[in-house]
Amino acid sequence: MTVTEIPWLDPMTAAANLAARPRLAFLDSAMAHPTLGRWSYAAADPFGVFQVRDGKASWNETALEDRKVTSPRSTAPTGVGGDPTRW
Repeated sequence: MTVTEIPWLDPMTAAANLAARPRLAFLDSAMAHPTLGRWSYAAADPFGVFQVRDGKASWNETALEDRKVTSPRSTAPTGVGGDPTRW
């Protein structure tokens, strides 16, 4: 993974600049507070995707056999965890 810190740019503008890339993930910390809510993150075009569906894990759509995954919160809403572009 490559992390590049860039000069300040409005978070929505930064995310919009990445909109054409696949699997955009935008975590916006819009809280107006001097020490909390300070960072926003934008990421796109990942080298791989780890996913869990129906308790079965996969990496880049290839099943990871014999690795049953269960959630400690069986009441978790659909789409929580895994691929943030599907939340």
